[in-house]
Amino acid sequence: MWESAIERLLHHFALQLIIPDQYYGKVSQYVNQHDLRGRIIYQKFNKKAVAPNIFHSSDPDELITKLEFKDSAYTEWVKNEISLKFNYICTDDLETFRLSDKALTSAGQIKNAARHEKDDRPEIKNRQFYILGWDNKEKISVLKEAVTQLNGRISEAEKTITYLQNQETRIRKSTESITSFLSFDTYKKIDWWTLSAQIQENTSRIAELQETNDRVKTLKEQMEGLVQSIAVLTGELDTTKDNLRALEASIGQQQQKLRDAINTLNTYEGMAVEEQLSRFERQFIQDVEVNIENIDGLRTRRQQKLGDDIGNLKDRLRELESEAEGLMRAFIQPERYLVDQFEDWNADTHRLRDRAEFIDEYLATLTRLEEQELVEYKLQFKKYLNEEMITKMSDFQTWLEMQEEEIDGNIETLNGSLEKISFKSNPPTFIQLDSEKDYSPKVKLFKSQLNDWKPNLVEFERTKDDNILEQSFNKIKSTLDYLAQDENMRKEVLDVRNWLKFKAVEHHREDPSKIFRSYTGTAKLSGGESAQLTYTILGSAIAYQFGIHSEGLNTNSFRFICVDEAFSKQDDEKARFLMELCKQLHLQVMVVSPAKAEEVAIVEPYIARVHFVQRKDNRHSVLYDMPIKQLQEHREQYLQTVD
Repeated sequence: MWESAIERLLHHFALQLIIPDQYYGKVSQYVNQHDLRGRIIYQKFNKKAVAPNIFHSSDPDELITKLEFKDSAYTEWVKNEISLKFNYICTDDLETFRLSDKALTSAGQIKNAARHEKDDRPEIKNRQFYILGWDNKEKISVLKEAVTQLNGRISEAEKTITYLQNQETRIRKSTESITSFLSFDTYKKIDWWTLSAQIQENTSRIAELQETNDRVKTLKEQMEGLVQSIAVLTGELDTTKDNLRALEASIGQQQQKLRDAINTLNTYEGMAVEEQLSRFERQFIQDVEVNIENIDGLRTRRQQKLGDDIGNLKDRLRELESEAEGLMRAFIQPERYLVDQFEDWNADTHRLRDRAEFIDEYLATLTRLEEQELVEYKLQFKKYLNEEMITKMSDFQTWLEMQEEEIDGNIETLNGSLEKISFKSNPPTFIQLDSEKDYSPKVKLFKSQLNDWKPNLVEFERTKDDNILEQSFNKIKSTLDYLAQDENMRKEVLDVRNWLKFKAVEHHREDPSKIFRSYTGTAKLSGGESAQLTYTILGSAIAYQFGIHSEGLNTNSFRFICVDEAFSKQDDEKARFLMELCKQLHLQVMVVSPAKAEEVAIVEPYIARVHFVQRKDNRHSVLYDMPIKQLQEHREQYLQTVD
C-alpha cells in the first residue's frame, strides 16, 4: 500500500553514495578530476560520528516504522538520516495530513511544511525504476514482462513490414508494366485487333474461294481490283519521286549546313559542347518554333543579341577586374587594426601582386586557409568548446543551483530548531522561515542566459553544422561580457541569496497550518518586537551553526555568546524573552550592562556569577568576581561605590 509513495519520497536519497572515511579522499579526488557526464551526490561516512537523533520523537505512523533495515556498518547512519530528514507521518487522514509538519499519503502526496508535492508521471510509478529493497528480483520480473510485450510488438511490426514489402513489389511490377507500355509511340505497334481481323477476313475469303465453283468470276473481280490498285500506286509513285527530288535538294543544303556546323564545333574542340548547346537551347529557343525556313533569320537575330551580350560582359569583366585589383591591394596592404591584430599578416601576402591576371595566387591562398589552417583552427575551437567551455559552464551553473538547494536545506534545518522555540506564550506560537523565488530583472536576464547557452549536441552530431557550436560560444561570451561589465551587477546576480525572497512566518502551535503573522522585515516593528524576532532567528542559527544539542550535554560544542547593553531599549518582557531563549538553547551568556537596578534584576534569575567593575577616582578600575548570591547580599554596598 505504501510502497509506491515511499519509493517516490526516498528515490533521490537512495541514489546517494555512502563513502567511508578511509576512501573519502580518493573519491573526492576522482570526482573532481573527471567529467562524470551526469550528477552525483555522495555522503562522507564516519562511523564514530554516528549518533541517535536527539530531537527525534517516535511516532507509530512515522515513515521509519514502515521500513525494514538490514544489519550493516551503515544501518545506524541510514536510520538517522531518515529520522532527521524524512520524519514524515504516513497517513491517509487529510485532517492529520493538514496539521502535520511533514506528512505522506499512500497516494503519494508529500507535505513538507508549506511545500506540497505529488508526482503522478507514469515513469515515476513504473516499477521498472524502483530502487528500494534488498534485491532486484521483482524489478527483473517487471523488466522481463516488458521485454515480452516489446517482443510481441516487434513481431507484429515485422508482419506489417513483410506485408508492405509485398505491396511494394506488386506496385513496382505494375509500374514497370506501365513504363513498358508507354515506350510504344504509335498505336499500330500494339493494334493486334486490326491485324487479327484482317487475318480472319483473308481466311474467310480463302475458304470462300475454295468452296465456290464460280472461280472465273471471282478471278475477274480480283483482277479488276488489282488494276485499280496499280493505278493508285502508280500515282503515289510519281508523287513520291517528286518529293524525293525535293528532299534530295533540301538534304544537299542541310548537309552543307551540317558541314559548316561541324567545322564550327571543331573550332571549340575540348569544350563541353553538349552542355553549352543545351544551355543555349534553354536560353534562346526554348519557346520558339524552329524550322528550316526560319532558322537563318533566327540565327542572325541571336548572333546580334550574343554580340551585344558579349560587349556588356566585357565591360562588366573590366569593372570586376578593377574591383578585384582594389580588393587585392586592400588584402596586401590591410588597415592598421588588422596588422595590429595579426602581426604575421605580411608574411603571407608580401609576394602577392595586385593585378587581376594573378588572381589564381589569391585563390590558392584562400584554398590553403580554408582547407588547412581553418580546419586546424576549427578542430582547436571544437576541442576548447567541448573540453573547457561547456564543462566549466555546466559546473558553474551546477554550483549556483547547489547553492540555492543548500539555502533551502539550511532553512529546513533552521526551521527544525525554530519549531522548538516558543515565540509567544499567549497565544502559543513559533517562528518558521520561508523562501520563494523572486528574481529581479537583472537576475531574470542572467538566469535566462544560464539556460540558453548549451548547444544542441544531438543536432550537431546529425548535421555536423559548426554554426551550432559557434552560436553556443557566442552565447557564453555574451554571458561573460555581461558579468564583466559591472562589478555591482555581477555581485548581485551571482549572490544566490538575491534569487530568493525571505520572510519569517509566525504559526499557531495548536494548529501550525494557521498563520498568526508574517514578517518580511523589521521596519514596521517596535524596537522590542524587532529584537525578539532577531534574537529568535539568530539564536536558532547559532544552535545550528555550532552543533548545540537540546540537552546541552555536548561538551565539545561552542556555546558562548556576549550581549552588550542588551536591555537598554527593551521592555522587561522582551528582555526576559532573550534570557529564556538562551536558556532554551543552552547557550552560555555574558551580559554586559550598566549597574542599573532594573537591568540587573532582569538577568539575576539566569546568571550564576557576576564580574562587577568599579571605577575609582576616574583613574583605576577594580574587578570583583563573585557569585550572584554575594551580589544580592551586598548589593547596596557595591552600587553606592559606582561613580
